[in-house]
Amino acid sequence: MLHLPDFTFLGKLTTQEVFEFYDIPLLFTCTNEANQVYIVVSVEETSTEHKWLYSPISSDAIEKLRKGFVDFKETFKNTVNGFSFVVTNIPEKKSEIQPIFSLEIPDDWLPLQGERIENAGNEKTVPYYAEPKYIADSTQRGILNVMLDVNDEKHEASARYLGRIINDLQDFIDELGLKHSGQKHKNVPKYIKNQTELNVAFSFPSSFGLQLRSVAHYLDPSFTLIEEAILSFVKIVNAKPDSDSLETYLNPSESRIVSRFSKFLGTVDSFGVGFSCQYASPKRVGKVVANNSRRDIVEKLAIVKSIESATVNISTNGILTGLNIRTRRFEIVSSSGSIYSGHILDEAFESALQAKIGSRYSATLAQVKSIGTGPGHMRDKFFLVSLVLDTVSPGNDSMLNS
Repeated sequence: MLHLPDFTFLGKLTTQEVFEFYDIPLLFTCTNEANQVYIVVSVEETSTEHKWLYSPISSDAIEKLRKGFVDFKETFKNTVNGFSFVVTNIPEKKSEIQPIFSLEIPDDWLPLQGERIENAGNEKTVPYYAEPKYIADSTQRGILNVMLDVNDEKHEASARYLGRIINDLQDFIDELGLKHSGQKHKNVPKYIKNQTELNVAFSFPSSFGLQLRSVAHYLDPSFTLIEEAILSFVKIVNAKPDSDSLETYLNPSESRIVSRFSKFLGTVDSFGVGFSCQYASPKRVGKVVANNSRRDIVEKLAIVKSIESATVNISTNGILTGLNIRTRRFEIVSSSGSIYSGHILDEAFESALQAKIGSRYSATLAQVKSIGTGPGHMRDKFFLVSLVLDTVSPGNDSMLNS
């Protein structure tokens, strides 16, 4: 068990971010009540005592470390006021503390030169007690960490906005669960919600994080559904902020899912924060992550709003003139001479596998007014929703709904 020194001039310490862990954290940061950050490394351990090095560092130094601009060794050497502290923990005794000049710290006490945070700039660092994979394996449940980039040194968030974000996130995952169940309902039924339900376990600083846990356990039959829903959520949230990337994971014809995602992004946007998440489960090796800056949220919301407000279904019949199963692309020339080409959606994929170029088909297409490359530019994009071999005479194109 990790024992932090107590009742010393270092203050009451709380572990924050863990960079190396073996039974207990061995390389980590902690803070005291005055928000002084210490970077800590295990120096020597015997049967009777454990020696640690505590180095006070500035908020600027910890940010540079997190972003990979400096390595651990340099961080230990460049401390506040040039001092570090050797802390010796002896069971059932008060910790002993001795100061040391940071520039005189023995090299064999420190991490190797060049050792730095591997995921710098790519993944949020969370405290060791919130690490999702470890908790997923120990609890046999799915673990979803959600993190908001709040501008608050106390790592606090508005209860009003936070409640809305969690509610919209749960609604979105419920809707994704209904999709993966293969069932068709006007609203998400209770038996689906019971399978996709998440519980809030605790909060943690990062800058404000919440750990959510699946109610379903790994061996429960419903666990597969909640995992599929969360993995879809992470993929959609992690899509790049451009229409092509978003539409790869967000089916424009699935209006309820688009609407749920739009509502979720809108709530995060109204909070004025970035959003990141991590997911791990006993079934998976490691974890999957998604990171969004404040700007990403704004740009994605604009794209999703355009999809939400500008999708119509078109019914047409014509000749299938292009088909690429590998890239999931199609082209149809309608009886009126209009050319439609675009992406094959999941619900039309099986039909497309059996289709033959040159044959006549009746098709339902989702038409989306998508944001183009230039400012204010819009373009039509088409998605194949259904494809049926046409055995009747040619007809005209028509809108089914908007």
